[in-house]
Amino acid sequence: MHATQQSREAVFKSCPKCDRHWAGCDALLADPEVRLLGFQTDALIPRNGSFLFQHEACGTTMALTLESLGSLLPLPALAPSCWVRGESPAFCLGRDQQVCCPLECICEYVWILSQTIASWPKFPRPAA
Repeated sequence: MHATQQSREAVFKSCPKCDRHWAGCDALLADPEVRLLGFQTDALIPRNGSFLFQHEACGTTMALTLESLGSLLPLPALAPSCWVRGESPAFCLGRDQQVCCPLECICEYVWILSQTIASWPKFPRPAA
């Protein structure tokens, strides 16, 4: 196997515009040029949703699936979103919620994971 192919396999995420690479989830979240924008949900299958990140260096939006970030917070077996169950659309569909949904659903998990990502310590990128 070629050395370039090996290094590509070890990449957690690459920016589709500028081709910057992050070796792992920790490196991506600690990069001060990466900012969480929000979560794009699949209302019928919330586990298929993605977190959206802005790569400030080039202005590109990148998506990471909920599953790819599952190592930060193990995904428990949760009920479908409250929105699907018709119980609490104010929490599940609201933007910039500062309080967590009181019901144990996938939206609560996404909210907790969002808070974990948003509070991740940022470190300067080492000079290339």
